[in-house]
Amino acid sequence: MYSFQDPLPWAMAEDATDKTSFINNDYFINTFLNRSDGGLFDIESYSPTIMFSFLIVTLVTFGTIYKGIDSSKYVVYIMVPLPYILMTILFFKGLSLEGHSMGWAYLFKPDWSKLFTLQIWGDAAGQVLFSAGLAQNTIVKFASHRNDKDPLFLSTVMIPIMNFATSMFAAITLFSFIGYASFETGIPIDDMPVHGMELTFVVYPALMTILPFPQVWSVIFFLMLM
Repeated sequence: MYSFQDPLPWAMAEDATDKTSFINNDYFINTFLNRSDGGLFDIESYSPTIMFSFLIVTLVTFGTIYKGIDSSKYVVYIMVPLPYILMTILFFKGLSLEGHSMGWAYLFKPDWSKLFTLQIWGDAAGQVLFSAGLAQNTIVKFASHRNDKDPLFLSTVMIPIMNFATSMFAAITLFSFIGYASFETGIPIDDMPVHGMELTFVVYPALMTILPFPQVWSVIFFLMLM
């Protein structure tokens, strides 16, 4: 809904003097989520926007799976190619931005000291489990519809390979924009909100704002997430 607004509500104002707000999580955290100081146990208020969004996603999910594979396969035909199309467009856009090489240098320059911290291993394990869909019903569900003659070993090998390749493509694309943001604002990449939930709901929407017709790309992006 907010993606149709012009300008996008999370975009930096054209006359803004503080360029550090290129990647700004204030809109997502304080305006959209309306996060309270009371935390989990603050139940006196609620966000109608989030409630409405949750209802829409629930209805769309039901419409996708209510006939099982017969209905979900048509959604897959659209939603599987869509991220690759969007990432390819962003990749070539990123190549045209100043500072993209800074992002790539940061991405591929290892900090070996991180290997001795539990945080990095926990983050890596969580990323693998989430992106590969391990122990989730999705893979089990779709596997139950495979043909008995389909090569099981080939699927077992190709899924992690394609997952890794997709993750690398997404990282290269993203960090070209991160390098641009660092170049424009003068903020070190280490100090930017490029992790966790903010990566999806803050950084990527910020990238949409520097594309032509940002409303169109924002709608496509959030449709893809849904």
